[in-house]
Amino acid sequence: MVKILKKLNILLDGKQKRFMIVLLLMMLFGALLETASVTIIIPVITLLMDANAVENNEIVSTLYRVLGMHSRETFTMLIMSSLIVVFIFKNLYLFLQQKVLYRFVYTNQFRTSERMMKNYMRRGYEYFLNADTAVIQRSITSDVNNMYALILSLL
Repeated sequence: MVKILKKLNILLDGKQKRFMIVLLLMMLFGALLETASVTIIIPVITLLMDANAVENNEIVSTLYRVLGMHSRETFTMLIMSSLIVVFIFKNLYLFLQQKVLYRFVYTNQFRTSERMMKNYMRRGYEYFLNADTAVIQRSITSDVNNMYALILSLL
């Protein structure tokens, strides 16, 4: 793993590394949203299953008092609505996160292939007399694709 990170450190420029840090922070926030959305389900199920949950469950009763509710039905509708809103927000955020992630990977994959191609095109004629064109083609296409597939799996 350390060997892979050292190679990535060489291959990626500073802007790409900073953006990867932003991506990691976005993923951390996404994980927190996932946890929160799963955690909120327990009080909702408790409220739906137990008619006396407002009095018996400490979390539900505290929430009932803080919101200043007077009707159990209104409270249940508010909690269900908030659950739906939380899941919609979470899924929209995760969609945005995946879109940014794939845009980063595929844009940089193209740029890296382009840089390698330009590097090969700048070389002199003598280089290509002894060069294996299959190796050159593989390094421009397959190796770059594999490197970014590795980056995608690390993220």
